[in-house]
Amino acid sequence: MPGFVPDYKDIDFETLYEPDGIRDVDNDGLRALLAEIPCCTVNQDGSQQGRPVQLFFVAGGRDLLGALLRAGWSESSYLRDTEYLTGADYLFDRPPDAVFRKRRDNSADQAELGMWLAPVRVDGIPLWVAQFKHAIGRRYAIGEFFFGVTLDPDTIEGRNFVLQNLWYAQSLQHWAWTKTGYEVSRDDLQLDFHGNPWFAEEDYRVVIWVSGEPIALSEASEIGWGRHEVIARQQP
Repeated sequence: MPGFVPDYKDIDFETLYEPDGIRDVDNDGLRALLAEIPCCTVNQDGSQQGRPVQLFFVAGGRDLLGALLRAGWSESSYLRDTEYLTGADYLFDRPPDAVFRKRRDNSADQAELGMWLAPVRVDGIPLWVAQFKHAIGRRYAIGEFFFGVTLDPDTIEGRNFVLQNLWYAQSLQHWAWTKTGYEVSRDDLQLDFHGNPWFAEEDYRVVIWVSGEPIALSEASEIGWGRHEVIARQQP
């Protein structure tokens, strides 16, 4: 689109972290390190908890961008003004480095994926942390953030949706479950700092190794970290 500049173009990923601040790990090292990454985002001054981060991507930036576009996600563009910075979710002391959006099921529902580059490389490949939000029952324009939008309180459904979505887009190479999340019963809902209720009825987060090139669904495989779950074979 002429004149469109995606939000991540403002981020200099090469200098985002000092070289000695980046940790290089293998898969086993990654499994241990994930326990150090917070379960949830916070508000701008860190005084209030946001919503959970339940997705990790091991991928180069271009490969991840290609995979998301192939899966039907759209880049977004927004002004990092005071209003945005005050209301945004923060991780690693900053708002998302990139935001992608996807309309769900030809309805007014829309999903949002906030992405942060972590100070971690897995066998030389960057690690990204992501938070999924599902706005239900209301249309809103590209560039508008989640102020006044009703969010689906079931965060596990969103986690599974992204995993299935990338699988069916032939972008899923491997996945693994990590028991580093935050379990919240639907009978004891928590509120994020915008007052939106949420729950997560299990504490597993998922790590996704992204394929830069299309890969057959049958070639995707789970890395066994102590849990085995069959992904429902239904189109998201």
